[in-house]
Amino acid sequence: MKQFKKLAGIVLALVMVMALAVPAFAAAGPNGDPSALEDTTGETGTITVTNAVENSTSKLYRVLDLTAYNRDTNAYLYKVNSNWEGFFADPATETASGRNYVDIDEKGYVTWKDGADVKEFAKAALAWAKGNNVPEVASKVADATNGTNKQEEEGKLPTYTLTFADLPLGYYLLNSSDGAVCSLDTAAPNVTIENKNPQSTVEKTPVDTSTMVGKTLPFDIKFTAYPTGIQYKVTDTIKKGLSFSDAQFGAMKITVGGTVLDTNALAAAGITTTKTDTGFEVVFPAGYVQGLPEEGMEVVIHYEMTVTAEGVTVVENDATLNYGEGFEIGSTSEPKVPTYCFQLVKLDGNSMKQIEGAEFSVYTAETEGEPIHFVKEDGTAHGEDDSRTEHAYHYRVATPEEIAAGGTTTTIVAGNVIVSGLGNGDYWLEETKAPSGYNAIEGRQKFTIQNADLMADEAVDGVFDETSGVKVLNKTGSLLPSTGGIGTTIFYIGGGVLVVAAVVLLITKRRASVDDE
Repeated sequence: MKQFKKLAGIVLALVMVMALAVPAFAAAGPNGDPSALEDTTGETGTITVTNAVENSTSKLYRVLDLTAYNRDTNAYLYKVNSNWEGFFADPATETASGRNYVDIDEKGYVTWKDGADVKEFAKAALAWAKGNNVPEVASKVADATNGTNKQEEEGKLPTYTLTFADLPLGYYLLNSSDGAVCSLDTAAPNVTIENKNPQSTVEKTPVDTSTMVGKTLPFDIKFTAYPTGIQYKVTDTIKKGLSFSDAQFGAMKITVGGTVLDTNALAAAGITTTKTDTGFEVVFPAGYVQGLPEEGMEVVIHYEMTVTAEGVTVVENDATLNYGEGFEIGSTSEPKVPTYCFQLVKLDGNSMKQIEGAEFSVYTAETEGEPIHFVKEDGTAHGEDDSRTEHAYHYRVATPEEIAAGGTTTTIVAGNVIVSGLGNGDYWLEETKAPSGYNAIEGRQKFTIQNADLMADEAVDGVFDETSGVKVLNKTGSLLPSTGGIGTTIFYIGGGVLVVAAVVLLITKRRASVDDE
């Protein structure tokens, strides 16, 4: 299965060369004379983002404008971009927090405060941009249309390289699902941001490797959540052969970092669970995700579904993990759990020709227990690609609802039939009625289904062919079958009379011989 990797969140990582950030905020030119700085009008630069996760959206905001610089002295003049004036308003009169990180002099020039945390500045700036609908300078989706150099690696989502060109010089905030923040100035007009942030992919694992019609089938959905400031959504979608009841939805368990979240914990975290027509959705809000430890936590969603009659060949349901501001990034796990069938062929033990009239029950235990219930159907196809289609009848394992409603059977009438809807395991055939003129097989006969292969002990009075069929042999012998009337009784009585008569005749002859002497 896929190996869990980390995914970046919306702006939690600082991806910038620090030497280009704080030193670039010098607020005056040589000897404090701004006029000695060069004008930057008309100059542009480029930001390149590598390893942008497929379908993620990268947005650029210009927070500060670079108005003048001097390369030799590393002196730069920044002013607040007009779209961001509210963010840098006086904190005494505004709720904006930009002033917690920078100072702005009477001429509007910006310098960093001592000890300012640029990463925290980026998070605060992004939050303000979202809340105030600040327009971005440029936006690109990581796909084949906008990106280049597509990279694909096992266990990871595809990634692209994005290039933002012809950007006016300034201090830029990059907001994306694998986010970053960087500065762009004349000292380094071409900046490359390499995404080294975590990546999450989903893995859905059936607890069982095969199943049986009517059986409860458990599943685990797993992924690792990281404090990336984004929301996660897990969607389970039934494709074939499963049902999901209200009771099963209510019994679903969500575990984070090894701790099962009860109803109160889910509500406190803001985690929502919703039953849908085809499965369910679970949403982990950004606020909850943000509080997770840096190393992340494994999330496990455990639940059960019931195999329906449509699951007679295979059951399918997909799990998808989506994340990002609009759940635009995602991965899907698509497990398939098979059920199996076998042919039951009744043969004459001498001629090896097919015979009719035998009846069988199928058990999951060697002794005692209840036989498996089946639904007898006309038509014989087990699946579109199944070559075993020349059968008079098809016996499919019944669902609990069908058993409760009546009309099912525990008796399979052979000749040559197909029995379907079974999972891996040991089974026992019990012949409850032999064909007329043949001896019944004594005791239950074991066979095993293992990933569509049939196996049996050599001692079983039957053989298994190469097409997963069970050939059961019946033989004639010295015992005649009971017909329900006088049957063999009359022969036993007649034979007994003959024996007695022979003994009497022998005794009589001996006495006659003695008298003659």
